[in-house]
Formats: sequence, structure tokens, C-alpha cells
Amino acid sequence: MRIRPEYAPLVLGSKVGCGVQGEAPLDQLDSVCDRVLCLDESLEFYLPRFGPRAWLRIVHDSGNWKDPRLWAEHCAIRMATAYRYGCRDLIVGNEQIALEGLSANPDAYRWLNEWGLANLAMLRQQLDWRGCPGVRVWGPALSPGHSEDDFFQGYRLLAPYLAQLDGIAVHNYWGPGWGFIGAPDAQWWAQRIVRAHALIEGELGIVKPWSITEYNRKVDRGDHGDIVNYASECRRYHAWTNSLDRVVAVFTFLGYNRDPGFDDLTWAKMNGMLDLMRSGWDRMSEGEWRNENPMDYQERLRNYADLWKRWGSGLNPEAAIARRWIDLAEGGRFIEPPVEPEHTSENGRYNVQAFTAGVLCYDSTTGAVSEGYPFA
Repeated sequence: MRIRPEYAPLVLGSKVGCGVQGEAPLDQLDSVCDRVLCLDESLEFYLPRFGPRAWLRIVHDSGNWKDPRLWAEHCAIRMATAYRYGCRDLIVGNEQIALEGLSANPDAYRWLNEWGLANLAMLRQQLDWRGCPGVRVWGPALSPGHSEDDFFQGYRLLAPYLAQLDGIAVHNYWGPGWGFIGAPDAQWWAQRIVRAHALIEGELGIVKPWSITEYNRKVDRGDHGDIVNYASECRRYHAWTNSLDRVVAVFTFLGYNRDPGFDDLTWAKMNGMLDLMRSGWDRMSEGEWRNENPMDYQERLRNYADLWKRWGSGLNPEAAIARRWIDLAEGGRFIEPPVEPEHTSENGRYNVQAFTAGVLCYDSTTGAVSEGYPFA
């Protein structure tokens, strides 16, 4: 498992977590995940068992959440109960751009930024009054498809709010045959967190720990083959997120549910899924991952070449930029596939190539390849 040293204390067991609704068999739940993200209506059921391994999400009520003062008081009261059990992680808003008629437009994001700043200030004051220091507040928990705008203009408008949060929470999804790791559109779906991180940390300079507080895809529960495929995707997804050193927790939505509308997203409602998740991987107490059949370098190189080919570029391992891209990937820093061919700068000195999560620049005078564009 890769994790930045400063974030290591936030990983308890492993990064593997389940979102939960209602009351689940606790031993069964504990056998497939190390964390739970529970709704506040169920906190008294889960917190005695999971304690600091539980994250609390406050459910939006009939509309009071739009009043930052009332919502701060409500959230602080519920968090004070969870705090007694050791819980320290709190989500006070969930896909708010999709609620109450808001939409992914600049005015909605400006409103959410103002709401978030006011709510955070009042919430922290309320938590202090209730003797709950050290609570980590995560957000904004937005979702592709209905509450994030493409190209992330909304994140730029939310920058003041993001800077005040203790951690960044995102939702990533995919579907049958689209949006998963390696697919051309994965950067907007399963791997959307990479683009978001490149903007929020790389461009805006906001450095925080990250979490994926919802991931899933819809499954045909009558097709056992689809369930098997989904279990394989979930294991692969966790293996991939385990390589992201800024991510501390990843939660499926859902592990258990009580709302039939979520049955085709819920592990416990898919026949055999929990057994597949128990047997298919190893969550060691240190949070390390063991791969019994690792790829050798030549196989990884073939996979790299195939990835570049699918994105319309050929991979020449001897070329300076491609060599640097491979070295980064081998060292655990994966900047994703190229989005353009390599090209020469106007002054003729540099060769530049942009990738989904970075830019590499070759300096013909020094032979060095660096990340980012050269500046005087």
C-alpha cells in the first residue's frame, strides 16, 4: 500500500470500506471491510463495534441543511454521540449540487462555497462547545453524472471551501462496459479522482488527504457472471486506489442497504458477492496488499504499450519522454495515458507531451525530462 507518511495514521487496517444502511450482520461486515461509512440514523448500531473505524454521514433532512447554523447544530449533536465511541470522521453534505433543485452551474457552486464556509465555522464552534476536538470534516462528496460539472469549473469556485475542509471526499462510478480502469472514458468515471486531484492539489495548491466515499456500478443481480465480473472489478479498483498515496479510505456504496432502490448496487443483495470479496483478496492488518501472481516487467511494458495504443499514441520505450513516463509508473506515480502526441515547443528547445494527470517536458539542451512546463 502506498500512503504519504503524514496520512498514514488515517489508514486503519486497510483502505477498504463499505457504506451501510440499516442494520447489517456485524461479523459478516467485518469480514469484508475494515471501515464503515454509516448514516447517522444507524450510528448507535455500528459505532460500538467499529468505533474509530467508522465514518459518520449526516442524512439531509427536509431542508434544514440549507441553513448553515441549524445544520451545524444538528450535525454537532449527532457527531457528539459518535465521538464517544472514537469516531473522528464526519461528512455533513452529500451530492448537494444534486439536491433541492440545484444544478451544476456557477451560481450553484458559488452558493455551496458560501454555505460550506459558514457551516464549517459554526460546526467547529459547536463541536468545541460539546468537547469534541479533532473531528475531521470531509467534503464536498460530489458525483459525476449529476453533481459535478465536466472540466471541474465548480471545484475552482469551491476552492475557499475546499481549503478549509480537513479532507477531500469524492464519488467515482462506472458502468457495464464503460468508465472502468483502462477505458477511454475512465478519467471521467472510475478514475475521476485523478483529474480532481491534479486540479485541486496541482493547480489550486490545496493539499489534503483524499477519500472515495462512494463507488459502484449497477449489476444484473440475476446474472451470476455479472456478479463475478463486478467482484473482480471491485478488487481491481481497490488495488488501484491502494496505489494512490493521498487516498486514505475507499467505500463501496453500498455494502448493506435497506432501500430496495439500491439493491443492484449493494454487495449483500448480490448472490455470492460477499463470499467473492472475502476470498478474492488479502487485507492484512498493516494495510499492505499481497499479489500472489505479480506481473513481471515485460508484461507490464506490454500493458503500458497497449494503454498508449488505445489512446492513439505509440509507446517507444527508448524515447526520453516515454522512458520517463515508464520510470514514473514503475515507481508508483502513474500520470495516466497521453492525451496528445509529443510535440516541439515554438523555440525548438523542448519536446512536450500532456497526459491525463500531468505533463512531461524534454529539454534538448540538457537531455533532462521534467514534470510540468518550463518557466523562466
